[in-house]
Amino acid sequence: MNCESSNSPIDITDKSSGTCELKCKYLFKYNDSSSRITNKGNYLSLSYDKPNTDPVVYNSIPHYVEEVRIYTPSLHAYNGSNAEAELIIIHTNDYNTKLLVCIPIIPNEETGVLEFIIETASKFAKKNGQNTFMSKPMNLNNFIPLKKMYVYRGNLPFSPCNGDNNIIVFNKNEKAYLSISKNSLSLLTGIITKNIIKPKENSYFVNNKGPQSLSSSDGGEIYIDCKPISDDGKAIDDEDENEIKSPLSDMFSKINYKSIVNSIIFQIIMSILGAYIIYKFFFFVMNRFKTGESDLKVPMQFPSLKSLRSKLPSVKKKTE
Repeated sequence: MNCESSNSPIDITDKSSGTCELKCKYLFKYNDSSSRITNKGNYLSLSYDKPNTDPVVYNSIPHYVEEVRIYTPSLHAYNGSNAEAELIIIHTNDYNTKLLVCIPIIPNEETGVLEFIIETASKFAKKNGQNTFMSKPMNLNNFIPLKKMYVYRGNLPFSPCNGDNNIIVFNKNEKAYLSISKNSLSLLTGIITKNIIKPKENSYFVNNKGPQSLSSSDGGEIYIDCKPISDDGKAIDDEDENEIKSPLSDMFSKINYKSIVNSIIFQIIMSILGAYIIYKFFFFVMNRFKTGESDLKVPMQFPSLKSLRSKLPSVKKKTE
């Protein structure tokens, strides 16, 4: 599974390449879903129902969930150390590009849906190739930490280790993680094999605002935010928008069109132009009228009596 030539997964440290706020905006409103849990040997695979409306918008592009995976230990590292496990939500879109949302999992006393998933798999899908259905629906809204997130572009952090994908990673050292009990962690490590992957070198950025939940309880709707993005792929804040404007567009933006319209010179020019148009129209109508009148004065040409006689049939005089 360890692709030597890949540029992911990476180690999340305090040495990011900068911030990415607008272009890396992550909006989500996941739907309830049934799920089939499949043991793939070195990870658990969970299916997710596709709704009528795509539940995620990232970088202004709608995405839907393709698959959810659970690995142990985590594929990503955090200041040189891995988490006990990692949940990866794999999204795709109409352009066939992927968005991965990677959340570390650590042992804790808290329990929840993730705990139920692992317990179900340990009972009915404990061996490679086995699968089972969850007895109750799940919703990924409950899995996303509303915390700072780290973003980068890279190959898939698992086989086939290809593509140029958007990858979001949450940091366990900043309390952005999912919790399971130590017993559930023991069950997980007992049914799938461990993955030992060396972190790769790649640049990444920080989004300090984190994801934005638009669940039904918030009354929000998924929307596409069309903020300007610079040519080098970095997001530009509202106050920096003028930096990407051309000199010509900047010149036109400074013109006060209202004052021009209200000026005396503009009104005089428009009055002269209007009078000229009226004059030309009147002149055109008068010419048409005169032309029609001259046509009526042409005398009608009647055929002569001689011409009429020539057209009559000749009658021979009867001899006595």
